[in-house]
Amino acid sequence: MKIRPGLGFYFTVDFIVTIVVISVVLSAIVSAINESRKSIEVAAASAEVLGIYRVPLSTYYALNGEWPTSMEELQQMIPEKAKNTTLSMAENVRITQGAITVDMRKRLSGKTLTIHPAVLAGDPFGPVKWVAGGRSLSPGWTVVGDDGTTVDEKYIGWLLKR
Repeated sequence: MKIRPGLGFYFTVDFIVTIVVISVVLSAIVSAINESRKSIEVAAASAEVLGIYRVPLSTYYALNGEWPTSMEELQQMIPEKAKNTTLSMAENVRITQGAITVDMRKRLSGKTLTIHPAVLAGDPFGPVKWVAGGRSLSPGWTVVGDDGTTVDEKYIGWLLKR
């Protein structure tokens, strides 16, 4: 089959356009994967931190009727094994007014996540919900502690937004 003179230009342009379209699609896929990884890292950091501090914080609150204001107040409630645990997604854990604030690692390095306990008003022995960021809950719930979250809200999972 012979190609008529001058048609080679159109095949070259078509090839270049195809390569550009494939590059744009691949770039969008890579960007979406990176966004998903950030959400996964926030979820993992939340799970790590709550796995260690949720029960000691709740126990402290049940015993004292108030939330600890610092990590020093909470130290006696944390098991020795948990004290020596190295977190893979978070570092520099701080407790202020019952809220847990951590500095993120990896893709979100330089960002901060605050996880707050929320309780039913006037019920110190009632359920405790854990929310991240500056979330407000339905009436009757009191969210404890100041928010220091700098992680974009789109990376915070729905379990910490309820």
